Amino acid sequence: TMKERSGPIELKEIAGNTFASALEFMYSHETVLASQDYLQPLLHAASLLRVPSLEAAVEAAIAERLEPSSALHALGLAEHLSLPVLAAAAKEIVLAHFEEAVAVEGDVLATLSVEKLGELIAADALIVRCVALPCAPCAPARHSPALSPLSRSAAPSSHSDEWVVFEAIKAWLVQTQAPPAEAARRLLGHVRFPRLA
Repeated sequence: TMKERSGPIELKEIAGNTFASALEFMYSHETVLASQDYLQPLLHAASLLRVPSLEAAVEAAIAERLEPSSALHALGLAEHLSLPVLAAAAKEIVLAHFEEAVAVEGDVLATLSVEKLGELIAADALIVRCVALPCAPCAPARHSPALSPLSRSAAPSSHSDEWVVFEAIKAWLVQTQAPPAEAARRLLGHVRFPRLA
């Protein structure tokens, strides 16, 4: 039997304004989904309070507003909370803007599991930068005169900059506390060393 509890119940994991938005949604089935920074705490609250309809609405709102600078964090969040819509949207953006996504300050890479990071860096759809060499001209530039984005499965006439991938692995190993040697071996197995610029 449960004892009756008198007095307030504290939800220390949820800020007051976030709880107010969740409560508003529970009663009226709508709430204002403001900034991207506000959405992630609301998603955590929806998960903690077990409100699937709010969780789905916030997941869709975050997916719509994703940018390369927030995609890795969103991918880690989606993996942690088992959110397939957000995971798919974040993965697509990370693969298309890998260099920008991994350049985000902080330990955002450490939010990814070794399996998820391995899945990203092994993908042929991963976009890396092409470095123009005298013997191997790049495709016409789209973003700057010297660099153009290419998929890792680009034709052999171009020389992909695998340093971005290699540096991402190094950053993940530094940010993750005491990674096992097996994880390092698995991740480095995805680096296409012959294509390092």
